[in-house]
Amino acid sequence: MTEKRIVLSRREYEKLWNIIEAMRSSNRLREPYLRHLYDELQAAVVLDEGVLPAGTVTLYAEVAYTNLSTGSRHQASIVFPADQNHDEKRYSIFTPLGAALIGESEHNRTICYAPAGDIPLRIDAITPPVH
Repeated sequence: MTEKRIVLSRREYEKLWNIIEAMRSSNRLREPYLRHLYDELQAAVVLDEGVLPAGTVTLYAEVAYTNLSTGSRHQASIVFPADQNHDEKRYSIFTPLGAALIGESEHNRTICYAPAGDIPLRIDAITPPVH
């Protein structure tokens, strides 16, 4: 079985890689979701900004997703930590949800490695960020 690989823009990849590598170097990748994000970044498909396929979860995109355990539907935007705001449903890339959604494609299923347990998610729709 082929493992799916997340897709990121070169700019996002480089910024994320620098942060996650610094975390790894200082032994701060203890949480399962951070180790998973590190592994995904190592195998990521990295593309130039203009050639990212439509329907890819990028930073600042609006994501509609379903919690497959409960059937509940949610909206979120995955952002860098400085821009997170729970009330506005903007979650850091370095949270379990952010790590689960980034780089995924519409209709993909993924796992959110949350402290309370693994949560299966389905990405329902993606609205690209407005630059």
